Amino acid sequence: MKKTVAALLMSAVVLFTDAGEIRNLLEHPAFSPKMTGWEFLGKNGTAKAVNGNLELNITKSSDAGSLKLQQVQRGLKVGHSYRYYFTVECEKPQTRPLVLSYRLRNKPKNLGLFKQITLAKGVQKLFVEIVPGEEDKDPSDPPVLSFYIGELDGKVTFSELLLVDLNEIELAKPPFSAKWTVFGLVDPGVNAAGAIPDALPGIEKKAVKPFTLKKSSKTDSNVINLRLEAGASRKRFRDTAVLYNEFEAPADRLVPVGFGADWWMEISLNGKLVYSTLADGNAKKPVSPANHFVFLPVKKGKNLLSVKVIAGAEGWRLFWGAVQPPPKPQVFTEKEGYRAINTDDLAVKAGSALDLSGLVDAPAGKYGHAVLSREGKIVFEQSQKPQRFFGFSSEADEKVWRTSNDKEFDRLAPEYARAIRAQGYNLFRMHGFDSWLMAFSTEDRKPLPKYVDRWDRMVYEMKQQGVYLQLNLFAFWLFSSERDWFQVAEKRMANKVLFIIGEPKLRARFAETSRMILNHVNPYTGLAWKDDPVFVAVEYYNELGLGIEYAGRMEQAYPEDFRFLKQKWREFLNKKYAALPKEKNPHSAATMANPPIPVFWDRSQLRVDYDEFWYESLKETYRFCDKAMKDAGYKGLTLQCPMPALRCAAVSWEGVQIVDAHGYHCHPDGGEQPGAIVDQSSSIANGASLFRYPYGGRMYGRPFFFNEHNYVFRNPYQYEKPVALDAYAALNDWDSLAIHAGAVMLKNDRRASSFHTANNPVLRSGEFLSALFFLRRDVAPAKHKAAVALNKKYVFSIGNSAYALAPTQSRIGLLTNVATIFTDLPCYDRVPEPQKPDLVFAPAGTGEIVWHGWFAQAKETASTDSSLEALVKNMRERGILSKDNRTDLAKEIYQSETGEITLFAKEKKMTVITPKSEAAALTAGSTEKLNTLEIKKNSVNSLIGLASVDNKALTESARMVLVLSTRIANTNMQHDPTGVYLRVIGTLPILYQCGEYDLRIKRAETLRCYALSLTGERMEEIPLVRAADGWKLAFDMAKLKHGPTPFFEIVTEK
Repeated sequence: MKKTVAALLMSAVVLFTDAGEIRNLLEHPAFSPKMTGWEFLGKNGTAKAVNGNLELNITKSSDAGSLKLQQVQRGLKVGHSYRYYFTVECEKPQTRPLVLSYRLRNKPKNLGLFKQITLAKGVQKLFVEIVPGEEDKDPSDPPVLSFYIGELDGKVTFSELLLVDLNEIELAKPPFSAKWTVFGLVDPGVNAAGAIPDALPGIEKKAVKPFTLKKSSKTDSNVINLRLEAGASRKRFRDTAVLYNEFEAPADRLVPVGFGADWWMEISLNGKLVYSTLADGNAKKPVSPANHFVFLPVKKGKNLLSVKVIAGAEGWRLFWGAVQPPPKPQVFTEKEGYRAINTDDLAVKAGSALDLSGLVDAPAGKYGHAVLSREGKIVFEQSQKPQRFFGFSSEADEKVWRTSNDKEFDRLAPEYARAIRAQGYNLFRMHGFDSWLMAFSTEDRKPLPKYVDRWDRMVYEMKQQGVYLQLNLFAFWLFSSERDWFQVAEKRMANKVLFIIGEPKLRARFAETSRMILNHVNPYTGLAWKDDPVFVAVEYYNELGLGIEYAGRMEQAYPEDFRFLKQKWREFLNKKYAALPKEKNPHSAATMANPPIPVFWDRSQLRVDYDEFWYESLKETYRFCDKAMKDAGYKGLTLQCPMPALRCAAVSWEGVQIVDAHGYHCHPDGGEQPGAIVDQSSSIANGASLFRYPYGGRMYGRPFFFNEHNYVFRNPYQYEKPVALDAYAALNDWDSLAIHAGAVMLKNDRRASSFHTANNPVLRSGEFLSALFFLRRDVAPAKHKAAVALNKKYVFSIGNSAYALAPTQSRIGLLTNVATIFTDLPCYDRVPEPQKPDLVFAPAGTGEIVWHGWFAQAKETASTDSSLEALVKNMRERGILSKDNRTDLAKEIYQSETGEITLFAKEKKMTVITPKSEAAALTAGSTEKLNTLEIKKNSVNSLIGLASVDNKALTESARMVLVLSTRIANTNMQHDPTGVYLRVIGTLPILYQCGEYDLRIKRAETLRCYALSLTGERMEEIPLVRAADGWKLAFDMAKLKHGPTPFFEIVTEK
């Protein structure tokens, strides 16, 4: 009996294709009645093999996480790229994800895969990428490929499992003909998997006729630009086309073909779905045939390929070509210009040159509670001096508070608080407290007394060291028991939506839990938390508005909650138009009866109404939270983190006391799994982009926090942060900066990761400089204040409400202090009336927002336009910018009105020059002359800075710290040649990029130089040579006896 290609795929270990032999590395790709080779573990489901497929019937239970399906998989090679293809059919939509992992069977160790996939009803063709990071050396604990299926529900069928090594695939020509039949601008919901039709339904219910394109069948890469061919008259996100190609095949074969699409595609062959990226999009850039490897089960004779392509924000293209092996990765070892840096001990030693505890006034609360001054700055009840806060967000060292025994905790808690202060931090944002308090708990909202006591002690010790606290009440876990964290965190977006629209149980949970936390009396301080001045502010709900653009996805995952949302939306819309005559209502009766959820790129009156619905809902939410605080007896400051959309700016003006914005330079997409993306761009080249992201969200005349931010690991420009973000925060007189996350640890046993700061020498050295720029106030604030003036009509105009202010104009913040003011909305009654700005200007349009599951930010626009040029000209005429100010928009040079900060975007260069500190961010080979420091040689991209640590000017200081910040990597970390895509995350030790330097320090006195460890201890002396212009320091960091370091102590000889 002749086997079908699908059956061949499921049963064969070696597959014969147009690219030669391809091995299916699964020893048991099919399911036998005895489940040979497979392990089915757990109690809340049954499994039955049917014709090589596996039918599961799963019942949800409290023990759902233990249900899994797995197979031992040895022999995968470290650094190779593997694709695991499989087909899943679900009887009904799934509200919880399927989880896949490649890990050790017994130990909880990930070997190269952990991915969650949300399944829809029906058939889905799926794949995951596996890049093993470690060899499987332990025969007693083999690696397993696992499907965690306990969160699924009902009948689920697995079939067509295929595991291939992409490094073994040989080049082969795609089988397609030169003729393509194309239907452009069709209905996105069209089913394209049948025969070529005469017409397809189009947008606005118009029938679409096909046209023909001729494309040569090149081996390497072919492309159809649908924007040019099918839709030149319009450029819209989610435009849809369907393409057909009829071709002949000499035999039944599996044919590997490379595909890529900008941005979504669905591939069918002979009427059957073969591959789809509709869930996550193309996922890789640049778009090319190398993005997706698709095995087409062609049959002998005629075949019909159909591809649906849906446009992304940047294009509308289909690529195809030969499947090619992955390019040779970049591997980080000590042979690649890097050397291992010692990160074992991380606590700064008292009295060392790195000890910044003198910047922190202790104990916290000694001047009373934080309040607002008439100028809208934070002061204390007994001191009218404006305050700044500099700290970190989240991830207090778990080895201190969570896993230590009682004796260890008594020793470590005060030691940890001292370590926070020694790094110059006077603030800790308690982001994640709704899980920390519930450590090891088994009952909802009932923490173990041990951890209540430990956090009381942690609060007390931080208070003694002058560290203020920002209490984040709701983050993701909502004080649920530890065993429920996964499910609660999975619903984080839906919970935010429900909280905004007033879901009664969530609202009651917030009010009751807030009252419990705030009225708890700390036995170490003798104060209820609500009365303790160590708490500088209470944050209601982390990034609440981020859930808004997720709302439409709730229909599948949480249908009952979605119906509640639709009810609220319908009630709002009908109330708004209730008084209007029917003929003046912009919406049809059908829309009023069942209003759809508009997508965020929609520019229509319905989208404006939808944004107004969220505007009103958010205002009501903040009033509810304010009342909850009042009812709990808390009288202190409060804050919230808005999103970049203009509707949120209007809410902030009317209802937020302190805006706390969040943002990241090159936030990772995919965490640290193989294929995870980290953009490799320079923030300086983009005009200090991270600093400018909150533009439009900072409210004029009230405090502004930026208390969750970072320049993430694997971006090669992490070193830019102190100059490209923190110095500008000081210029704009922001009130608080807090890096995310884990900035303080006592000991280290972790490799480098996306956000972790304590064990990252680049971030650690940057934070050292930033403490001086910002907290010590080395960088002077601008003397003038500018404001962009908005009004409600502008915000709720079509095309504005769901968008951000155009980022081009935000470059004004590189020159002076800038914020947003509303001219017609009432100011929040818990802030003072703002004073008049020196310069008020109109907005220059809006820009798109990039929405992600973990962040949102305005999409960058042009570096200059007529509005920015007019503003700069106006500033010169008013004397805000002096005659010798170097700002030149055409050359992308921006100099602050103080003259201390200069950014050269085209050169990826920045300088910050103050009396007590100075620094330059430079690319390899660049030179720069500052005031006291001159860089004559710099062989790698670096941040090079010099700062006094005795609070004297650099010209007089007897003790200084030189910072040489470059780049880090994990040992044996791998990424693709562009650096964008991760292959292997690597292990300890952390590697530090070493450079050769020739520096001059302009001082007459005799100087000595010492290389410092991360703790501030002197490791070795480096010779200085007297030069005509001061002292010469020339050395190769790779040759230091005790390994590389970013820190060097410079002292005058007594």
